[in-house]
Amino acid sequence: PPPPPPPPLPPPPPPPPPPPPSLSSTSMSAASAVRPPPPPPPSGMSASASMPNANVSSPAPPPPPRAPGAPIPPPPPPSFRSVSLAPRLPVQEGPKLRKIYWDKIPVVRNTWWQDINGDELSSAEIESIVKSFEIKAAVTAPTKGKEQQVLGMPTLIPVPRSNNINIMLKRFPVSANEIVRAIATGDPNGDLSLERLAVLLQCEPSDEEISIMRHFTGDTSTLTSSERFLFDLANIEHCADKITALVYARQFPELIKEVHAGLSAYDKAITQIQQSSGLRRVLDGVLRVGNFLNQGSRGAANGITLDSLHKLNDVRTTAPTSTGGKTMLDFVLELVDARYATDANNALSSELSACQDASRVARAELEGVIRKLVNGARNIRKVTETSSIEAFDAFLLDLDAQLEAMAVEAKRVDDAFTSLAEYCGESGRTPEDVFTSLWTFARACDASRDARKFRQSKMSNQ
Repeated sequence: PPPPPPPPLPPPPPPPPPPPPSLSSTSMSAASAVRPPPPPPPSGMSASASMPNANVSSPAPPPPPRAPGAPIPPPPPPSFRSVSLAPRLPVQEGPKLRKIYWDKIPVVRNTWWQDINGDELSSAEIESIVKSFEIKAAVTAPTKGKEQQVLGMPTLIPVPRSNNINIMLKRFPVSANEIVRAIATGDPNGDLSLERLAVLLQCEPSDEEISIMRHFTGDTSTLTSSERFLFDLANIEHCADKITALVYARQFPELIKEVHAGLSAYDKAITQIQQSSGLRRVLDGVLRVGNFLNQGSRGAANGITLDSLHKLNDVRTTAPTSTGGKTMLDFVLELVDARYATDANNALSSELSACQDASRVARAELEGVIRKLVNGARNIRKVTETSSIEAFDAFLLDLDAQLEAMAVEAKRVDDAFTSLAEYCGESGRTPEDVFTSLWTFARACDASRDARKFRQSKMSNQ
C-alpha cells in the first residue's frame, strides 16, 4: 500500500509588532501628508506670474525639506523670463522692410495666442522675407509726364478727398512734382494757367490737412499720389498765399482792363449828357408844359426828378384824334421840334449812346474790382518779402505805376459823376441808376418821334 501523506506544515508565526513611532518621524509624516507639493502652473506661466500681487523679479522661496521616503517632487516650472508668447524674431538690422500696422492684444491669457510659441525663423526664411518685403529706394531718371500713382488706400485723408485730388491732377499736362515746383518758384515757365490755378484752389490743403502732413513722420513712399501731393504742398511755406499771388498775377491784366473800361464808359456818358443840346430842349419843353398844366393847383416847379420823366406817357391829351389821342410826351416833342425846327431823324439816343454801356456798369462791382486789385498787390508784396521769388520781381516793377494811374483816373471820374448828379438834381443816386433813367427816356423820345413820322407818312399816302 502507498505510504501515508506527510503532515501539513504549521502556519508561520505572526510578524512582530512595529516599534512605537518617535515624535520627530510622526511630525514629518504628518507634515508630508498635510502639505503635498503644489500643482504645476499652467503652461507658459509660473506660479509667481499666476499670483496677482506676486513680484516677478523676486526669487522663488526654497522648497521645504523632503521627508524620508517621500517621492521626488517634479522639477520646478521654467522661469517667467524664459517664456515668450510670440515667436522670437531676430533684431532687424540692415535692409529697410515694409511694416505692418496691426492692433495688439494687451492680454493674451486664455486666448489661443497663449499657446503659440513658434520656432525661430531659419536663415532661409529670413532671406525670403527680406527679399519679399525690402523697401528699395527707386532710382529712376527724371521723366516729364504724369507720375505713376502709388497703389493703396489713403490713410491720412478721406477716400473721397483723395479721389477728387486724383481727378483734378489728371487735368494737368505736367506731373505733380512740376506743379509743386511751379507754385514754390512763382511759375516762371507759365505752366499754370488761370483755369488750372482755379482747379488748384480746390486741391489746396486745409489747415487741418497741413497740420496732419507736417506731423507725419512715416515713410513717404507709402503715401498715395494724392497724399504725397498734399504732403508736398503742405511743406511749401505760405503755400496758400503763393497760389493766391499766382491767381492775382494771371488775373491782373483782365482786371485792370475791366476797371478802365468801366471808368471809360462812365466818363463818356457824363460827357455826352453834359454836351447834349437835344436833351436840354426836351427838358425845357417838359418843364414849361408841366408848369402850365399845374398852374393854380400845384404851383410852378423849378425842376423835376429823372423818374418824373417816365410819367409823361401816363398823361394823355383830351382832344380826340384820328389815332386815339396823344401822350404828354408826344405833345412836348412836337412842340420842341416845331419851336427849334428839329429834324425828327435826329435821335436823342444817338446823343446819349454812351449811357447804354454805362448803365451796365454797377458802381459797387467796379469798386469791388478796384479793391481786389489793391488787396492782391498787398498780398503779392507780402509773398515776395517772406520768400524770394524772381518770377514776381518783373511783375512788381510795373504794378505800382499801373495801380497809381488807375487810382487817379477813378478819382477823376468819380468827381465828375458827383458834379453831374448834383447838376441833374440826383445827388446820392448811383451812376447806373442815373444812366439807366436817361437812356430809357431817350429811347421813349425816339419811339414817340418814330410813331409821329409813321403817322405823317401814312396820311401823305392817302
